[in-house]
Amino acid sequence: MHAPADLKLLTQIGPRLQVMPADAHVAIRDPDGTVYAYGSEDGNGYRLHFPGVADFSFEPGGNEVVAHAPASSGPVEDLFRTAVIPLVLQVSGYEVLHASAVRTDSGVAAFCGLSGSGKSTVAYALSRRGYPLWADDAVVFSAADDNEINCFQIPFALHLREASRDYFEVPAPESIAVANRRETSELIAVVTLERVGGSTPRVERISIGAAMRALLPHGYRFTVDDEERSRRTVENYLDLAAGVPVFRARYAPGFAQLGALLDAIVGAVANGSPHR
Repeated sequence: MHAPADLKLLTQIGPRLQVMPADAHVAIRDPDGTVYAYGSEDGNGYRLHFPGVADFSFEPGGNEVVAHAPASSGPVEDLFRTAVIPLVLQVSGYEVLHASAVRTDSGVAAFCGLSGSGKSTVAYALSRRGYPLWADDAVVFSAADDNEINCFQIPFALHLREASRDYFEVPAPESIAVANRRETSELIAVVTLERVGGSTPRVERISIGAAMRALLPHGYRFTVDDEERSRRTVENYLDLAAGVPVFRARYAPGFAQLGALLDAIVGAVANGSPHR
């Protein structure tokens, strides 16, 4: 697929949706089970409902997203970048992995895992070693005709937790700039992050089956009720698992072993080779 079109946010100040549509379904759920956003469809396109903040409407294949909100605000724009753009692109045929990523000389390495597993922290730490940040929260990809998996960069802002900001001596979230570049690169590795007991970080390549089980739960999906789109999603992730090395990184919580973890990840990614 070609690179996705730039999406524009248009904010309409006024009342939000007061009654949830009958066909509304959960589109985003936090790890603790809290519903973060609902999705719905009608004859005019799709809507995303973020309770208490804003509603967004869009048409697949279009380049405009309309936000219906009481006022234009930073949270609306942040939701547009971190949650709305990924789901709009997923509806339009791209796949989006909930992950952070950096760019290496060979291509993009992505990091996924449960909330709090260290995705943003690992990506930011690697950026301080000279690997440019590529994404935070959402890695957009699709299979190319030559069996490569291409990544498409979209706007993002890095979100570090307070403990990570203190460790890196970043004074405030605003100190980490929003990136608005538009680039395309090959996806060369995915690393799943798990915090476990033990003092020595371990990074190992996993099988295609294990990669599917590890990655599918972290894929953005507007709805799971569309059987044809769900089938294509599984096929696309199978292409990823078969063509891109996927690693499992296990390490102890905290920052004491962060340097050793980064060394292990860099070594594993450099030595990995696709299943071809």
